[in-house]
Amino acid sequence: MTLNDTLELDRAIKLTSSWSLRGEKGTNRFTNRVSYKNIAAVEELLELLKSDFHNQNKKFHKSVYREYLCIILAHLFFAREYECRVRYSRSTSHCSGGINSVIVIKVLEFLGTLSLVKQHIAAPVEGNPEQSTFWPTEKFTSYSTDKLEWQSIAFVDDFICLRGEKVQDELPLPEPAKHLYSRVSKVNSFLQNTRILQDNKKLKVVLRRVFKYSLELGGRFYTRGGFPYQTIKKEHRKLITIDGYPTKEVDFKAMHLNMLYAWAGIKLDSRSLCNRGTRARCC
Repeated sequence: MTLNDTLELDRAIKLTSSWSLRGEKGTNRFTNRVSYKNIAAVEELLELLKSDFHNQNKKFHKSVYREYLCIILAHLFFAREYECRVRYSRSTSHCSGGINSVIVIKVLEFLGTLSLVKQHIAAPVEGNPEQSTFWPTEKFTSYSTDKLEWQSIAFVDDFICLRGEKVQDELPLPEPAKHLYSRVSKVNSFLQNTRILQDNKKLKVVLRRVFKYSLELGGRFYTRGGFPYQTIKKEHRKLITIDGYPTKEVDFKAMHLNMLYAWAGIKLDSRSLCNRGTRARCC
């Protein structure tokens, strides 16, 4: 595979703390906590970064930079595998999604001096919708070979989300949620071993379930981790294949309403149903 500077921006993934490298002991399937130790490639880079800090007489927080190196390397590894860029914010006025832009910029500059990463820095103009991006170089490919494996990438966000009235209100999970973690984890493991392509380009799918107020309400699956599988444009969805098989999008009108009537043993015809005086067709 040849990486170049023309990687499509519309396929760029967002830098998120949901993706990282994991240590030898892997990830706890219930808490998704990751061990950042015992990753040789990361420790090698950390020592170089530490020397860079000491040469500038700056304080070096090893645990912090280890975590950010793991996050950025995971994204680079993913971008190499799926031939895409990584979008990120260079704004230092706020932290987006738990990501500290100052540390990200420092790590990217460091990786740039080693020729492991290339960047396109968007102009800092107010109202400019363009975002800065970075992507791996050919040197990163040769560097990461035999040092990083696909199994090293971990999804470190919650597979189960319980929300309140507002989207940003996440409620603590009750004890019964643990068995759901295992189920969603199995689904994601299956997806990881499934070859999903869109126009012959790899797609990554990671799912989580979102409930509202309690585990009895909601529970829909949503893509997670910055990967736009559910938001692919209509004209591109028809190009998706799964393990080499073409796919077809099926649209069921009033699906849930029809299911309820079917469970009740009532057959719906094409006539309209009345709802508060408004007529809505059911098929």
